[in-house]
Amino acid sequence: MTILLTTHYMEEAELLCDRVGIIDAGKIVALDTPKNLKDSARRRQDYDTIEKSDISALKKMPCTKSLEHKNGTLNLIVKEGGCNLKKILDKAGDVTNVEINPTTAE
Repeated sequence: MTILLTTHYMEEAELLCDRVGIIDAGKIVALDTPKNLKDSARRRQDYDTIEKSDISALKKMPCTKSLEHKNGTLNLIVKEGGCNLKKILDKAGDVTNVEINPTTAE
């Protein structure tokens, strides 16, 4: 049986649907299970660091998608969730706080 549900609330779609299609400008840009869509979404990991961090080493890591360093805060977006947090922290220097934002369907 197929039921078509339209919603702007991704938490609702994630809870109720086996497959989710995301439409942008009238075109389906993604279609998969909620879990697979979340797994493929970028993952963001924020690290508060001191200025001495080895930014170039972090940029060269294979899992680094993008890196922004402002006011002592390092915002690192990784390509996949399998990134080794210990290796990242070793290269980041003296870390005072780590905040990992889990991927949601939103």
